[in-house]
Amino acid sequence: MRYTGITKGRFNRWLSKKSNGGKKPGNKTAGNKAGGKNKPSVGARQPQQMLQRRWALLVGATSQGQWPNYQVIQQNLGQPNQQKQNVTMNTKAILNSKDKGAVNPAARSIPAVSPCIRWDYFGTPKGQESIQLYFFNGSLAGFHWVKNTKKNQGNKTG
Repeated sequence: MRYTGITKGRFNRWLSKKSNGGKKPGNKTAGNKAGGKNKPSVGARQPQQMLQRRWALLVGATSQGQWPNYQVIQQNLGQPNQQKQNVTMNTKAILNSKDKGAVNPAARSIPAVSPCIRWDYFGTPKGQESIQLYFFNGSLAGFHWVKNTKKNQGNKTG
């Protein structure tokens, strides 16, 4: 699998534009003014919002043809909640899934990529929703959004 050449600097510049919406620090928007009513507590929203932010960063980078290595991913998404070794990435299951996902173009013609390392980022404390990232030889090979991981049989450890 070929590493596409995204550097930490390029990814960080792209990340800073996306995460701040192009606004300068300190600018107030309607979403962060005090006094909002009927909103869930910050603690209740935080894991799901973090999962959505991580998803947006992954989709944004890969849709531009940038498939970063594990170091760049960890630097920008943080530590995964769970890691598994010797996992097989079922390429067809990710590409044909009703859930969202993407596979590195270099791996799309391969039905199963192995051995991979899988990182799971959970959006809820019990892991009912998560993003699973697959790394092959240190580079991102694919990722997908998983709902209710206990029923997911598309990718198995081996």
